[in-house]
Amino acid sequence: MLVYHETRQITTQAFINAPVVTVRAPIPGRIVLPVGLQVGRRVGKGDELGTVEADTENPRISELTGLIAGLVAQRNTRQSEIESINVQFVHRRKELVGQRQRAGVQQVADVQGARASLAVAMADLERANAALKESQRRVERADNLRSSGFISPAAFDTAKAEEDQARAAQETAQRAEG
Repeated sequence: MLVYHETRQITTQAFINAPVVTVRAPIPGRIVLPVGLQVGRRVGKGDELGTVEADTENPRISELTGLIAGLVAQRNTRQSEIESINVQFVHRRKELVGQRQRAGVQQVADVQGARASLAVAMADLERANAALKESQRRVERADNLRSSGFISPAAFDTAKAEEDQARAAQETAQRAEG
């Protein structure tokens, strides 16, 4: 789409010899020009010429918008879960310190065993959290590639299934820690 506005003729002897560039958007919609855009202004690579307001009536755009909103909600849920796990971790660490201070010889041995179990559970949980984050990144990349038409819906479904498996492993590790 050529961004064109009226031009003013200053003299009858002036000619403008400049390249004309066609700008197109990958989706249908309406171009909104930024406030203060001056026709004839020099622009360089990366300068914003305007934005495209997507045609919300297009079912593909609606589908992708819904999919992205769902993924964002899932990411926010996972972040909340991780914050909750961190709070639990701090609480358990404080409990462990208190038990150790009050413990006798036998209690010290029990606490050391609990610490080892907790360390194993925490390591499992950290591995599960890392796997979940990686699978979420893969789903996000797959979604971007799918919306551009570079991967099939089946490949996206595979990435989504891997994310679900990672989530299940993370939840299992979280229950084992708890």
